[in-house]
Amino acid sequence: MSGPLDGVYVVELASLLPGPYCTAVLRGLGARVVKVEPPGGDQLRVMQADMHEFVNRGKESVTLDLKSPLDRRTLDALLAAADVLVTSFRRTTQRRLHIDRETVSAAHPHLIYVALAGFSDEEDSRAGHDLNYLAEAGVAELFGLGRSADHPVLAVQTADLSGALFAALAVTARLFAQARGATSDSSAAVVSLEDAVVALTRPRVAELLARDPDRSVPDTIAKPGYGTFRCADGRWAAIAALEEPLWRALVRVLRLDREAPGIAALDYQGRRRQVRAVNEAVEQAVARIPSAVLLRPDVSTAIAASEVRPLDAHPLTLRVPGESVADLPPAPVAGADTERVLAELAGVGR
Repeated sequence: MSGPLDGVYVVELASLLPGPYCTAVLRGLGARVVKVEPPGGDQLRVMQADMHEFVNRGKESVTLDLKSPLDRRTLDALLAAADVLVTSFRRTTQRRLHIDRETVSAAHPHLIYVALAGFSDEEDSRAGHDLNYLAEAGVAELFGLGRSADHPVLAVQTADLSGALFAALAVTARLFAQARGATSDSSAAVVSLEDAVVALTRPRVAELLARDPDRSVPDTIAKPGYGTFRCADGRWAAIAALEEPLWRALVRVLRLDREAPGIAALDYQGRRRQVRAVNEAVEQAVARIPSAVLLRPDVSTAIAASEVRPLDAHPLTLRVPGESVADLPPAPVAGADTERVLAELAGVGR
């Protein structure tokens, strides 16, 4: 598979989702990724096999016991040949296995070293998952968490995936710096999942912190003429008529000037203040119109309407936006490439 990172050699020392997703993105850009797993394999293979398959397609798998002196020498040989190391081991584990950035950078000064940490303080070696990072970032309320005894299901691992993308950005930025001949001591980076979700949510948090204290978070986040609405035939349409031209077109299509003239005449700030009433009026009007009308190209363009498509609307391949679709081979069996990869390393035996 060719791509902008064709020829870049990445070693992955990571498990579960954030590190492997980061390297999956790099693989999608054309890099070669060798996944180093413990003898038992990545835990994700057992915990969530489908997710493991998705984030590890097209990689090579080498199994090493990093507590073994022989396998540790093998890892050093891999790092000597590689351009990039991505790890998600906790700081205490890094030091215990001598794969912390100080040790690795001293032995392999050419290597770009990017570590994913859980919390903002990289020395914080507590166990954690996506939910913990959302909580520590102060954004749990955005996801309906921490305000009741309910336990909402988080459909997307926001901290894990945003951290993975920021880590991939850190890798590509350092590769670019190297290609330009830049000389600096910034070939290593630590990307915190807590910091990543903070960065991702700042625009929304800025809005919430400036809100009227009497307005709830849901009412502040809610937008007028913006949501999913059931049509007369039972199908759902997503409508995002935020700007004034879109709203005026929606008023005409839904005949809100007749059905709800007070709502129809409001400007954007007025609609924001009465967001529940606005969306109720839209909901009632949409319920009388077949989806074929709302989703007709000329209408959907005018009012920013889209069909609500099912989960299988796109194939289960990791396509990096802007890059051509790659038909990557399935994720490897743990250790499937060990002998072949080691055969490439001069002077390394088993």
